[in-house]
Amino acid sequence: MDRVERGRTDVDVIADLQPGPDLIAEARSEVAAVDRAMQRLPGRHQSVLLALRWHEMSRQEVARRHGVSLRKVDTALRQALGGLR
Repeated sequence: MDRVERGRTDVDVIADLQPGPDLIAEARSEVAAVDRAMQRLPGRHQSVLLALRWHEMSRQEVARRHGVSLRKVDTALRQALGGLR
C-alpha cells in the first residue's frame, strides 16, 4: 500500500491550486472588459442589472426602488444584457 492510500499525502501528488500569472492576467482583463461594458450602459440599466444580479433583489423590489413598473424593469434588464454582449 503506498502512502497516499494510507491517508498520507506525498508532496508530489498535491496539486497547486493557486492561479498562475497567466490566469490572473486573463481574469483581470475580463473584469476590466466587463467594467468598460457596464460604463457604456445608461444609468438605469446599470442600476437594474446590479440590483437584480449582484444584490439579488427581486424584480418587485427593483421596480419599487426605481418607481417603475415590472415591465420597465424587465425591459431595462433585457437592454442591459444586450448591451453587454
